[in-house]
Amino acid sequence: MCIDYALFTVLNDHAGGNRAAASRFPKIPIYGGDDRVQNVTKLVSRGEVLHFGPLTVKCLLDPEESSGHVIYVVKNELDKKCEHAFVGDAFSIAGFGNFPESHKKHVYKILTQDIGKLSDNTEIYCGQESAIRNLNIAKTIEPTNPLIQKKLAWALGQRDKNDPTVPSYFYEEKKYNPFLRLSVPEVQRYFGTNSAQD
Repeated sequence: MCIDYALFTVLNDHAGGNRAAASRFPKIPIYGGDDRVQNVTKLVSRGEVLHFGPLTVKCLLDPEESSGHVIYVVKNELDKKCEHAFVGDAFSIAGFGNFPESHKKHVYKILTQDIGKLSDNTEIYCGQESAIRNLNIAKTIEPTNPLIQKKLAWALGQRDKNDPTVPSYFYEEKKYNPFLRLSVPEVQRYFGTNSAQD
């Protein structure tokens, strides 16, 4: 087995294997958003691009604004049909990430300047299987959106088959994820505002 590189996030449930990986493969770099990542050897920053053979990996999010979370957007130069965004807990199907240390202006920046700039054909791989919970919340926020009902029925079917709901495509998320629909009047009414930034 040959491992050349490893990319991880701050949270132990995502990066908990770093210590064992670093012990077994001491020459591999371990990338992360801040020094809380176990065994991190290389810190990344917003907009940094890493190259691994035919793969390019763009690092999104400013770790200072996102509690150390980094989104890694991977493109394969040999197959340019889609990108793959490994978002950890920074984003989830029909929901948003967990940023307890971030101010709402940072969250809005993350939504509009980082996640919001993903191409429609980006496959999103999140770190939590929370689609059903999030879709039920989305249904409460925007009860007249039939695409939420459709995605929820699909997610329940996936659960019944013991299959994952991950990944999703970004173009789908824009149709039912309330955090990507902050300019929709029904969503604004739910949150008691008439501004996407509030």
